Amino acid sequence: MKFDLDLPAAGTSSVKSVVSFTNWHVGRCLFRSLFTTVLVVFVLVFAAGPAAAHTGFESSEPADGDVVDGPVDEIIISFSGESQPAGEGFVVLDSSGVVRAPDSVTPGDDLSWVLGFVEPLDEGVVGVRWSVQAPDAHPIDGSFSFTVSSAGSTQTTASNVNESPNGETSDNSTSVVTPEIVDLEAFLDTGDIGAPYASEVGTAGRAFGLIGTMIAIGGLVFASVVLRGSESDIRSVLKWVRRSGILVLAGAIIELGAQVGVGADDWSALQDRDVYELILRTDFGLAVSLRALGAIVLGFGALPSITDAATSADPVLAIKKRLHIGAGPHPTKPDHKGIVVGSNGEPYLHENDHAWRRKFLGSVFTLIVASPLLVSHIFDGHTASEGIRWLTATVDIVHVVTAATWAGGLLMMALVLWRRHRRGEDMRALQLAVRFSVIAAIALVLAGAAGIGLTVTILDTPSDLWSTPWGRLLIAKTAVVAVGAAAGGYNHHFLIPKMLDPNFNGKLDRKFRRSVTVEAFVLATVIVITAFLVGASST
Repeated sequence: MKFDLDLPAAGTSSVKSVVSFTNWHVGRCLFRSLFTTVLVVFVLVFAAGPAAAHTGFESSEPADGDVVDGPVDEIIISFSGESQPAGEGFVVLDSSGVVRAPDSVTPGDDLSWVLGFVEPLDEGVVGVRWSVQAPDAHPIDGSFSFTVSSAGSTQTTASNVNESPNGETSDNSTSVVTPEIVDLEAFLDTGDIGAPYASEVGTAGRAFGLIGTMIAIGGLVFASVVLRGSESDIRSVLKWVRRSGILVLAGAIIELGAQVGVGADDWSALQDRDVYELILRTDFGLAVSLRALGAIVLGFGALPSITDAATSADPVLAIKKRLHIGAGPHPTKPDHKGIVVGSNGEPYLHENDHAWRRKFLGSVFTLIVASPLLVSHIFDGHTASEGIRWLTATVDIVHVVTAATWAGGLLMMALVLWRRHRRGEDMRALQLAVRFSVIAAIALVLAGAAGIGLTVTILDTPSDLWSTPWGRLLIAKTAVVAVGAAAGGYNHHFLIPKMLDPNFNGKLDRKFRRSVTVEAFVLATVIVITAFLVGASST
């Protein structure tokens, strides 16, 4: 697919005719790409086999609403995926209205739990409430009830309790407190389980972490591949990359605290060290630990080491020589240094441009720094429990890297443009626009393909798109991404061709700066929606 604009250094009419032809050609290519994408999505969604089972309530013995002969000394609760007790775990409300914990909770197999009672559940209505967490650390809770019917059963809850003449209770010579009687309907209501606003706090933590990750990874790619300019430009971007570690670390701490609150009735559990130890042993705990590690070492992987751009390898030119993607002239006749300069002094390099020097060891160290942030995403969210683990993890990492390259790169480009504007410097917007368009084109295609793959893996049927919270949030995210892509398309197909005209004026620089800023804010909104998406139920 050819997106480059080989504009002749001729008159204005020639430039306009070439631009017109290019826009028509690009439109036809985009239509073909859209049709192909829709066809691929249709085949994947409607022809693919069912994905791995999601963790959710499957069945129970006795089942909800059953009438069984008693007494009952065992209850089996089965789930559609692996689970671990969380928070209050499993509790029952016996026929006398007293809340009881099982005397034993043992795994029946990989998908079920067996609740044992030394003192059986007697005649009457029994309520059961459960709270577990899936491998992706998502809390799942629910309740059901059944009726024990047996003429021979006896109420044993107070069998050893004697009532004194004045109404006080006693067990022989020892006084006991009368158990609190709980209403069945209130007991079965699981809406208030967990500390207040624990879920909302967790979403905020994820948003902080995701924004930090986008800036970190996108900033590293932008600084090493796209940015060619002054030393102060490079140092400014790398400074924001290091600062992003603060957001990632804050997000990890907030998420950990929220996970504690999800399994507790109030926030007092934040003081319990045992709770933290239990959480940190889970996949979610590993994800949070990896993010914290990545945040701490991030500052050491983005130290400025600057060199002359003319003597440094240029990935953008290397890609342009092999693929006809991105805006700007194709480097068919570079000089001996591999520098291509447009008719107005742009778009690839300027004289005295600098670059962030990444030799082999430096590149390896940067990769090591970014790795914990990337790997952490395969241990929480739906990636931890859906599909073939290694395949889903690989697709998820591709999605995170490419989405961060697009979103984080846009944020960094807006930062550089506004910084130059405030300092009264030439914004050189065309150079940034052309160079970033090459990387953004690749990132957008890979992010879209990976996103489709994850969607097919997570959703069992097409109807889940509108019938589940995860599907509805995905639709909202896709709509906002489309707005961002439209803004990028406007830049690529209208602003950049005009800026490539040797007679363009500085107003286009300002217009491009505003457009990039809007696009960056749109993608920041996508990140926030993603924070809700990670914690949403797909069933």
